[in-house]
Amino acid sequence: MAALPEYAPTETDLSYERKWAADDFDRYVHGCAAWSRGEDLPQGWVPSSTFWLVDGAHYVGTVLLRHFITEHMHRFGGHIGYIIRPSGRRKGFGSLICKLALDKARSLGLDRVLLTCADTNVGSAKIIERNGGVLQDKIMVGTRPVPTRRYWIELT
Repeated sequence: MAALPEYAPTETDLSYERKWAADDFDRYVHGCAAWSRGEDLPQGWVPSSTFWLVDGAHYVGTVLLRHFITEHMHRFGGHIGYIIRPSGRRKGFGSLICKLALDKARSLGLDRVLLTCADTNVGSAKIIERNGGVLQDKIMVGTRPVPTRRYWIELT
């Protein structure tokens, strides 16, 4: 909860989750558990596991691991979405949360995963590439103003 005020209102990554956590944290936690079982999913969502990265007792970031992806998620979103709180950025936490999510994806039996980011998000692109991401392409998605980079990471 202490991290929520750090995010700019224009920051859209995992905004649904942040809003729900701010509105009713206990319900959010129970919802995350249900999502991992494929229950009570918001419209268009797939089963997903939510993990938090903490440093000691301090929340650093969230990663969402989708157990499989839809055709839309092949264009935008992919298997893994993560966010690091603004005060924790540029400290290596992004690379760590991505690596840990890849380990969890392996434990789900996935053999490769898709990660996407805005073409202008240089930090996220570097994190994905450091973790073995191979750029498939850059595509325009909906009304987004910049291309979306699509990366695949082989887990075998």
